[in-house]
Order: sequence, then structure tokens, then C-alpha cells
Amino acid sequence: MGDTLAAGTAQRSGNIAPLEVVAGGMVAVGEDGRSVLDLARPALALCIGGMGTAPPVNLASPASYVRERVEAFRESGVTNVQVTPLGDDLTGLVRQLKERVG
Repeated sequence: MGDTLAAGTAQRSGNIAPLEVVAGGMVAVGEDGRSVLDLARPALALCIGGMGTAPPVNLASPASYVRERVEAFRESGVTNVQVTPLGDDLTGLVRQLKERVG
């Protein structure tokens, strides 16, 4: 946990639930970056065109990069990763992420 989060946590009342730090977004894994990002295009189009916002596509890339990002989340104090899986095997993708997050 970073110094700022540690300082804020130290000031929290002891009778409330622990602080949760949440990160995430869409996740798609594949070696071909363009095809992986193509999976996100329909959702991005809906959000940008229909709602005027763009969801983050934090983990759209090869598996090695996804592992690095998950570790970076952990090192930065993230305690809760919320993702929207994209791809052909959503259950398998979620299972892989759960194994990586621990």
C-alpha cells in the first residue's frame, strides 16, 4: 500500500470495514493486439456513442501483459479487481484471472 493510502487508512475508524481499492475494466487476452481490441469495439461504441463515456480497457493484450498488470494492481494496493471479460471462453478467462489474482 502506498504512503498516502496508509496514512488515510490509519485515520479510519476501527469499527468500519477495511478499505477496498478497486480497479478493472474490460479484459480480453490474445497474442494479436488488434483482434483483442476488436473484441472491445462494440462495447466501446455503445458507451461512447450511447452514454458519452468510455470504459477502460485495462487488460486487452497478450497473457504475459495481463499478468504484469495484475501484479502492478497488487503492488499499488488494489484489493478488488472487477472486470468485464470479452472473448469466446468467458468462463475460462475468469478462471485464469482468478488464478492470477489469487
